Amino acid sequence: HGTISILAGGKLNKSQTRSNYKGYMGAFPWAQVATLRISDTVVILSGKKFAKALRYAVDELEADVVTMSMAGTPTMRMLDAINYAYEKGVLVVSAGGNSWHKGFETVLSEDLMYPARFHRVLGVTGATYDDTPYLISYNEDWKTRNEGDEDMQTCYGPEEAMKSVMAAYTPNVFWAGKKADEGLFGLTGGGTSSATPQVAAAAALWLHYNKSELDHLNGEDAWKKVEAVRKALFDTAYKVHEDVLGNGILRAKDALDIKPTQKYLNELKKTPADTLEKGWFSNLIGMFDPFNSNERKRKLSSMLHTEAQQVLMVDPDLRHFKNKSKLSAKLKLAIIKSPYASNTLKEVLSADKEVINLIAKKSTNRNLDLPIYCKRVKLTKKKRNDKHTLLISSSQPLEALSFKRKKKADEGIVGTLKIKKANNRNLDSNINLRLPSDEDYVYLVCETDERGRKHYSWNYPGLKKLKSDRNLISQKQADIIEFRYGEGRNIFKRIKQLAITIFRLVKEEALSDLKGLVYCEPMKELGWKAVDTDVRNRIKKQRKTLYLSHGILSSTENAFGDLISNKAFLTSFKSSGYDPIILGFNMPTVRTSISENIDSIRGSLSRLNLQNQELTVIGHSRGCLVARQLFGRYKNVRMILNAGPHLGTPLAHENFIPEFLDSITGMILSVAGMTSPVLKAIPGIIIDYVRRGIALEGLTDMAEGSSFLAKLNKAYPMESTKHTVIGLNFTASGINKFIDNVWDSTIFRDEDNDIAVPFNSAMSIGEGDPQRIYTYMDTDTHHISFFEDDAIVKDITELL
Repeated sequence: HGTISILAGGKLNKSQTRSNYKGYMGAFPWAQVATLRISDTVVILSGKKFAKALRYAVDELEADVVTMSMAGTPTMRMLDAINYAYEKGVLVVSAGGNSWHKGFETVLSEDLMYPARFHRVLGVTGATYDDTPYLISYNEDWKTRNEGDEDMQTCYGPEEAMKSVMAAYTPNVFWAGKKADEGLFGLTGGGTSSATPQVAAAAALWLHYNKSELDHLNGEDAWKKVEAVRKALFDTAYKVHEDVLGNGILRAKDALDIKPTQKYLNELKKTPADTLEKGWFSNLIGMFDPFNSNERKRKLSSMLHTEAQQVLMVDPDLRHFKNKSKLSAKLKLAIIKSPYASNTLKEVLSADKEVINLIAKKSTNRNLDLPIYCKRVKLTKKKRNDKHTLLISSSQPLEALSFKRKKKADEGIVGTLKIKKANNRNLDSNINLRLPSDEDYVYLVCETDERGRKHYSWNYPGLKKLKSDRNLISQKQADIIEFRYGEGRNIFKRIKQLAITIFRLVKEEALSDLKGLVYCEPMKELGWKAVDTDVRNRIKKQRKTLYLSHGILSSTENAFGDLISNKAFLTSFKSSGYDPIILGFNMPTVRTSISENIDSIRGSLSRLNLQNQELTVIGHSRGCLVARQLFGRYKNVRMILNAGPHLGTPLAHENFIPEFLDSITGMILSVAGMTSPVLKAIPGIIIDYVRRGIALEGLTDMAEGSSFLAKLNKAYPMESTKHTVIGLNFTASGINKFIDNVWDSTIFRDEDNDIAVPFNSAMSIGEGDPQRIYTYMDTDTHHISFFEDDAIVKDITELL
């Protein structure tokens, strides 16, 4: 958006500038510039993309300076990349961000954004032509031509962050324009976006000018390049309004007079590695303790500190806490109430005695608007003749739009209640729905935001939730959902409508009408059938067989329907000489362990002569683990393993089971809709898990560090001649990926993932030596829609 012209624009004539200017435009016209695109806006929507791009600039482009006229909230991956660049001697110059004096954008943080706030980065704020801060309070009558608007101003502070910050001029900066009829160039540059390339160009020019004196700084001394150029720029800057402008306003020409002599270099001091740790959670993690190892506790601490910083930046109600270095009881309680915080963060904070005492002290206040948090509870048995009530409670007046009752009771869905915020302030803030009392009910909540996007989550008394704006608790004859209506979890979306679908318990068998061993003859028809005696005899005579192994909460026909109906796949299947019958086995995947699945499948496959055939196995998700153990001893087998949790997935950890159910529900609904049989099975799983205490071994077998995975990877290590693994990194499109998804930072510790399995786990990085096919894509393809992607299907067909 014009910044490259400020950085390195070439020579202009007056015809290009409406007779306003002739000469060189950029501050360093001879610089070599490479551009890396990581977002459609000036907001860093993906910390993963930022980190990947920065490492690419350092390692592949061998950049001297990286300039970024964009900003966002911090992530651990962003932090690691910044520290990496510093140690390699690459200066990162980053815009401090913009805030607004009035209007909708006033919800944005007034503090410096990240990565400019890191001490190893050179952050940039704005100064106006008269050397005053780029703030409305200093320039209430200013005339601005910038492309932001007249209410835009610089972010700055807190005081501790200003040590590595300086300023450059804005607004009305001369840069490349967008409208030909107004001239190709004009005085429309504004915000810290236009100030940042001025500083970056000055830094690059200084490094180039002093190249011979700095070339020897490599290896452990590479960081001195960063400190040398920062010192030159800081020491020569015009010192004024240090609270907003940090080290002062850029004086590039004066900086060139500073020579990096050996004495100059010897006196440089290394900036300590950036961190988000403040020691806030060390004691609390000991109480929460979801993981056993100290390494896991350290990662959890980093994760919670990162998220806490994100919440403090994006929640307008927490601005008065922004300069607090201590995690007080009031701040803990404020984070617990914040709609921006995850349930993991809230649960850790809720373990603190100060918070418990503060809640108890305030509980007499009727207007205290707190979410309801519930632990696992033993539900009281309801009398058959009594009515059961679903109570939806809110701090805002509510209006029930409709209740659509399902006619067929065996479908598991009782009905759907739709609610919206009422315009009439006189309406009640509670809605009651009477239900038969002799049922166990589970509620699927669908929030529709102002852009029409839907967000799904399950509710049941005792089920811990990631969602922060409402939760569920059971009291006598009522299930209560408290909903903080209209409060979105980020500044771009507000919840406009709530739909609660009520499920009753149905059996897990509803996932598929076919049980056990199944087959398909795709060259005749795509339908699946149970294997009978005649088919068994035909299979025994096959020489080259394809076997499909489905994943969690699925079936062979559902998991691989898109794959075997793909024309390219069918063509390859036929031309590769496979015999006509494709095999699969429909198995329970949540309550039943993988070892139990193996015993059942082996019994069904006995006497089919598969061990003497040329066998190809295509696995998906959990089915990859089943396939590896089931066919690990076969000599003539090749396995194509898609999105398999070979190193485990954090979602399968007992602490994240509710999040796993939410995740897979959202994916299934995006693919199959409300008619999916999986939805009928989830309520039973929830009730078994919460109320009956049944272990979900089929899920926890996939947890990171599980005993099953340890034994599997030892007994059947990956081999390049036998195993090919395919994985992907899901990246949501558009604004759905605001800053860096709390989901990624909370559950996946900022690791690439497909929403269910970490990328490194699917690739079996560090475990065995399979053939690996890396599928990094910026599409909406995820764990469930894996075989809808033509690129993935193409990879599979080439392997057949």
